[in-house]
Amino acid sequence: MDPAKRIDSVIAQGLVPLLKAHGFAKSARTFHRQRDGRWHVVNVQASSGNSAGQARFTLNLGLYLPELDALAGNAAVTDKPKEYDCTLRERIGLLMPQARDHWWTLAPDTDADALAADLAQAMSAHGLPWFDAYATAELIAAHFADAPTVLSAAAALAAGQNEEAARRIERMLVERPRAQAVAKAWMARHLPPRPVGD
Repeated sequence: MDPAKRIDSVIAQGLVPLLKAHGFAKSARTFHRQRDGRWHVVNVQASSGNSAGQARFTLNLGLYLPELDALAGNAAVTDKPKEYDCTLRERIGLLMPQARDHWWTLAPDTDADALAADLAQAMSAHGLPWFDAYATAELIAAHFADAPTVLSAAAALAAGQNEEAARRIERMLVERPRAQAVAKAWMARHLPPRPVGD
């Protein structure tokens, strides 16, 4: 069996039933679920170094928030988002106990049933809860707290944290001088002028 077919077989056994039960629909190697206007995305990424003797793959997770992207001034995704389109992105291995990149490996002597079960367990225990961890605007704003970006300021604003949004965009002005024009334009559109002396 070629590497692609071996990966697809494990996905069909370990991932498809679990994600289908949680409302995801499969298209090629990407799964989508829409909730409250948000898109949840799970993508299976195969290694570029796969061969007849070994096939490796991992899972990429994404959460696409169209309203937040629009508030940040990003172009809208008009179809189902790809994982790389997502507002928040994560690799499954970083959510697992070892907190590092993790790839599943299929070799000729691999127990495919056990690997499929391990894949399902990882997704159930670590992947699905990742989506729930960003269920509110406040949790999303907290995720971006340390990022001096327009997206971070927009996340705070979406959570009703106007003062925090102002602090984040002002931090961007200081820490990213080459992006001052972008930061000032966003601030002028979305934040009222602050009183003198603030």
